[in-house]
Parts: sequence; structure tokens; C-alpha cells
Amino acid sequence: MQKQILITTISFLCFFSIKSNAQTDVGSWITYQNNLELSRNLDLETELQLRSYNLDLKNDETLVTFGLTKELRRVPVFVSAGFRRLDTSSFSENGIYQKASIISTLGIFDFVGKMILEQRWLNKNYQLRYRIGSEFSYEITPYINLTFSEEIFLSYTAGGFNQNRLILKTSYTPSEKFKITTGLMHWKFQEINRWSILLSLKHSLSL
Repeated sequence: MQKQILITTISFLCFFSIKSNAQTDVGSWITYQNNLELSRNLDLETELQLRSYNLDLKNDETLVTFGLTKELRRVPVFVSAGFRRLDTSSFSENGIYQKASIISTLGIFDFVGKMILEQRWLNKNYQLRYRIGSEFSYEITPYINLTFSEEIFLSYTAGGFNQNRLILKTSYTPSEKFKITTGLMHWKFQEINRWSILLSLKHSLSL
């Protein structure tokens, strides 16, 4: 009963947040992720993300990510590197990234901390960007998890704060191969605030 009350309360708060911030843009992100296990400690990860600035499902941005992730054996640390491309109506971005993630347990929560370094080419302009994020997950049932995360983007070459993302989401894992996630994200830039409804499907395979 307590878990049902918790889910209902969070859903109400998410709905109220969107209604009370109707003056900001509300859009959607639809994501497909594929995780191919190449070996015990090495995965090939691909992602396709379709972003809409409004709830008309118009494809305003498309992000494609392709990379490798390796789990270090003696410590709960994952290191990743790969390529990403972002296409928008006003610019195109090509880039590479390097990421380090650490997994731990803090009380009743599963914790993930990560740091990402991105080398970006926006049209012909080069930018260096840092991303620092933290994620806290709570297991409601063996199949359902509630997650809160925050990620800060800092631009080195453009100077200072770039953006911030606050996410509250629920994931359902019916099997080892599939994971469905839905949630809400507050996306803040220097002068713009956006809300986005999130929906993603993760498909895991192994050789």
C-alpha cells in the first residue's frame, strides 16, 4: 500500500509540475537502446533518440550514439568511449566521448555516479564539454524501479554553464532482454526551461 501511495504521489507531482509550468515548452524524447554483450566484460551500445520540442511528436532533434563499454574486474567501475551525432533544424553536431561510471549502494538506493568528456564539432566549431551526473534508484518490486537523476553540463571552450537535466522516471523490466522506461525531465539552459516526457525501450542481447 505504501508503494502504491508513493507512485500515486509522484505521478500527481509530475502532472502538477507540467500544468504549473505551462508557459515553458513541453516536449518528448523517444529512445531506443540496444546493448550487445560481446564478452563477459565488454558491451557494444547503440542508441537512437528522437526529440520533439512540443507534444506533436515532430522530430526536431535526432541523436545517434555508438560506443563500447568495458567493466573493470576488481572495482565496480565502467569505462566507455564512442561516437555521437546530433541533427537539429539549425545545426549538426559530430563528436566523440569518454565516460567513467561507478556503481555503489547507499542505504536503500542503488547509486550511479558518472563523468563524461565530450569533444564536439558543431558545424565547423569545436567545443569541449564536461558532464557530471548522479543517479539514485529504488526497487519498488523485482520488476519496477523508481529513479531520480541529475546531470550538469559544463562547456570548457564556450565558457561555464551549458545545461542541467533533472529526471524522475520509472522502469519496468519484464525480462533480462527488455526494459521499458517512462518519466519526466526538466531541461534547463541559461535562458530556456523545457519539460520533456520520456519513453524508452532497451533491448539487451549477447553473442
